[in-house]
Amino acid sequence: MLEFIEHVLKYSFEHTLEIIPFILFVYFILELFHAKLPNLQNKLKNADKMGPLAGAIIGCIPQCGFSVAASSLYGAGAIGAGTLIAVYLSTSDEAIPILLAHRDFLPYMIALIVCKIVIAVFFGYLLKYTVFKNERTVFETNTHLHSEGHDDHCSSCSHSHSGTFLSMLKCAVVHTLKTAVYLFISIAVIDAAVELIGESNLSSLLLKGSIFQPALAAVIGLIPGCSTSILLTELFISSNISFASAVAGLSSGAGFGFLVLFRELKDKLTAFKILLCVYLSAAVGGIIIQIISMILGI
Repeated sequence: MLEFIEHVLKYSFEHTLEIIPFILFVYFILELFHAKLPNLQNKLKNADKMGPLAGAIIGCIPQCGFSVAASSLYGAGAIGAGTLIAVYLSTSDEAIPILLAHRDFLPYMIALIVCKIVIAVFFGYLLKYTVFKNERTVFETNTHLHSEGHDDHCSSCSHSHSGTFLSMLKCAVVHTLKTAVYLFISIAVIDAAVELIGESNLSSLLLKGSIFQPALAAVIGLIPGCSTSILLTELFISSNISFASAVAGLSSGAGFGFLVLFRELKDKLTAFKILLCVYLSAAVGGIIIQIISMILGI
């Protein structure tokens, strides 16, 4: 039992430590924007027109910190939901390095990246102009409020916009520490649950050969953490799930991005809406690829 607890705490600490630099950087940049760029709102509004495309390309880089950074940027109103969803859908975490280690799967790695970018761009723009068409992306210069319900700016940062380096760094550190504690606890709970359930039991839940397997893989992909992407990739390599299911699962998997999203937004309904949109996009995309594969016999 002690070994189990030690493993969970070590895993949680290591992964939280890896993400801290990304969170600190993003929070500091946000503070800098607040203090130095009073006209940033219009610039961000124009830039967000290319958001889903840029988010899909950046998100495909194998680093779970990007989904965390995107969640923080969305919470601050710097990017829209379409861009955030595109980042989530294109994020692959550990999948690419694992596939690179298996030379025979190099073509699948390239196909995976292409499929995930296509899914991310398509659904990112689709959702941007449909479900979230009335969204107002607001990046205020004196507070961290998002039109969809971002958490209020903390009292410790009330003087951070004086423009001094130390005041901005202090506020960024405070936000980083709060988020890091939240992440550590959440990761520990999720990892413990996955360990207790067992990877073999998770894989047995998937319907091998079924057209609906991508939808089930997408459910597993929603489990936060890099271990989920490792599990799905290994299941694909061992032929327990199809390529389409791997795409679906890895598309719905956003690393620790969802944890930060729920931490950042006061309006949990919006967070759940984004989560549902990511799942449906990944599942539909995976099922379409599954159907195409069946028709072509590949």
